[in-house]
This record gives sequence, structure tokens and C-alpha cells, in this order.
Amino acid sequence: MPKNLASPVSKPNPKRPVPQPAEDEEEEVSIDGDSVAEPQEPESDGAEGGDTSGEDEQTEKKEFKKQTTKQRRAHRAQKIAAQRSIEQRERELSDPNLIPHTTADYERFLVAWPNCSFLWVRFMAHHLALGEVDPARAVAERALKVINVRDDAERLNVWLCLLNLEHLYGTEATLTAAMKRALQACDQKPVYRHLIALMEHAARPERADAYHKDMLKKNKQSCKC
Repeated sequence: MPKNLASPVSKPNPKRPVPQPAEDEEEEVSIDGDSVAEPQEPESDGAEGGDTSGEDEQTEKKEFKKQTTKQRRAHRAQKIAAQRSIEQRERELSDPNLIPHTTADYERFLVAWPNCSFLWVRFMAHHLALGEVDPARAVAERALKVINVRDDAERLNVWLCLLNLEHLYGTEATLTAAMKRALQACDQKPVYRHLIALMEHAARPERADAYHKDMLKKNKQSCKC
């Protein structure tokens, strides 16, 4: 199983030529640590987006306490079922006979699985293998428009993958812009943790410390930072 999407990777030498895929087997360029990511489920106790306040969090906790045991079990079962569905799609797409190799292949697969971040990430890696950074960015933007807004785990995977792309191939400005958007759109803690890991791996401890302080400041109500 490939490493998690949140795994940081070091920035490649810009003078190094971009490898081209073989005729019979596409070479995968990693933007997630190895190849593609195992989807992860966002944590439920963090602030969602940039507008969630401590008061909203307290309200959510009160609503959760009001739920009956049966409702809580149903909620947990729903989350487990969603995660298993993601894992099943990954196993299906890992079949060598099903792996797409061309842009047309990916487009055809995405018609069948439009909400599968695993497939969108592979599509991004496909473009990067060809040295096409802007098309890879465009794929990420498409994914964020297409994936159902309720599929938080799938959308988070794409956001983290986009952060990796900007870290590896973009500039400080493009990384900062992507970070601000991701923090507004997702649960902030996994985004901050991913950024911290990226900076630590890049030997930039001062930036990692700054992100950690920001995370603590914006999640004062949580003790799990």
C-alpha cells in the first residue's frame, strides 16, 4: 500500500530532466511520498473551514450528547461504511488490468468514479510524469469542483495532494495561496499537520513551528492538537 497522501517529500532538483513514461507502462511521479495516497478520514473534533468558532463547537458537542445510543451507533456505522467503500475502490483500481495509462483512460474512469480522490491523484501524477505541472493543477481544481461536497475525506485528499504539488513544483506564493484555501475548505488540523510535516521534511523547522503555533491558536477548544 502506498504511503499516505500526507507523507512529505523533498523538492526535486529543477535542473533534473523530467522522466518520460515507458511505452507499455506509465511511470508514476510522486506527489504524495511514493505514488498515490490512501484516503484518510478527516478528524471530527477540529474546526471546519476558517469560520468555525468555539461556540459552534460547543453547540455540536451538546447536539451529540442529545443523540441516543442508537443514533450514535448509526453515525459510526455510516463513517465505517464510507471508509470501507473508499478502500474497496482503491483495491479495484490497483488491479493492473484496470489502471489507466492515458488521458483518455482517466477521463473515462472518472465518468464512472467522479468522487474517487484516489483516481484524481493518479491523474495528477500522470501529468507530472509528462512534465505537465499546470495541467496537474487543473486536474486538482476540477476534482474539487466535481467531488461531492459531503465527501470530506475525498476532498481533503485532493487538497493535501495540491499542497504537495505546490511544495514540490510551485513557489512560496502558490503554496501559501493553496494553504489559505485548504484551511477555509477543510478541517484545519489535518491541513496544519500536513504542512508541519512538509516543513520538517524540508529542514525548515522555523516554518514548522510557526504552523504549529497557528494550529494551537485556532484550536484552543481542542486538546488533541
